[in-house]
Amino acid sequence: MKKFKEFPKIGQFRQTIKSITDRVRYKGKDENENPIFAKLPTVKFEGTVKLHGTNAGIIKSGTTHYCQSRNEILNYPQKDNAGFALFVYRIPEVINELFKTIAENNENVSIYGEWCGGNIQKGVGINGLEKMFVIFAVKVEDFSTDEYFSKWIDINPQIIEQFNKDNIYHIKQFPHYEIEIDFNNPAESQNKLIELTNSVEKQCPVAKYFGKEGVGEGIVWKGITLGWTSSRYWFKVKGEKHSTTKVKKLANIDTEKLENVKKFVEYAVTENRLNQALENVVLDIKKIGEFIRWILNDVMKEESDTMANNNLTKQDVGGTIAKVAKEWFFKKINEEVGL
Repeated sequence: MKKFKEFPKIGQFRQTIKSITDRVRYKGKDENENPIFAKLPTVKFEGTVKLHGTNAGIIKSGTTHYCQSRNEILNYPQKDNAGFALFVYRIPEVINELFKTIAENNENVSIYGEWCGGNIQKGVGINGLEKMFVIFAVKVEDFSTDEYFSKWIDINPQIIEQFNKDNIYHIKQFPHYEIEIDFNNPAESQNKLIELTNSVEKQCPVAKYFGKEGVGEGIVWKGITLGWTSSRYWFKVKGEKHSTTKVKKLANIDTEKLENVKKFVEYAVTENRLNQALENVVLDIKKIGEFIRWILNDVMKEESDTMANNNLTKQDVGGTIAKVAKEWFFKKINEEVGL
């Protein structure tokens, strides 16, 4: 039976930050119902060109296969999407060989990609090229046991080259990128994300591969560090020309000011000041807000001249001070219960 296999919606950088923070920061409660918090990870991400076409999938179920769009199952000639169902319908042997090449021993495989080129989308570099299916994700599922199992698999793009003659490609046959993001200080990565996105927007690498000039849409980032490969941590960054979508553009970070903020907070939020705050605020999770406010107020009162000399405002340093104070407070709570 044909079953629609939805491809996950890819969020924005700020949503990935929240997802990772929510998973790691709170580790549960101890025997006294006190919360346990941990340091955030540094995760390596791989970025691939985001193509502006239409989301498409080819699903293998047992010995048969069928195709779908972003929202529904397609069935040529009754239901099609920009000719994708016709494309799949015309080359059944090729599709069977594709599944065999990607995951020979799996009966339930979903291949997701972008159906693009031709006149599918206007105003991008790949417009006018031959229509092609560019694979960007593959999921395998196992229904053979009582416990359902599914996972995203990483395939070697070279094994897809044999299908290029049939207008099937893998997104990593084209330029791709890597970045490490420290989620304790994610802002430090924003300028690099913007720089790479702007380069793709200026000249789409996929269009250039086919000898064509034109803008690209952006980059999709997937975690490749063990433990962080789930689709819930994927995110996309689009260029300014595509900002009419719901994707919020990243703001450039003033790296010099960011460094000044870090140095100031290291200077001002000392162990002595934090311990002094504990003399005024009880070490209780319910008092975290009061503790942070005490630190902020004390720094503003005692270090306003230093801030002025470094051209820093309360808005510049407040968030970082609060973050450091919060982490220190939770560390003390964990130490109090012997963790």
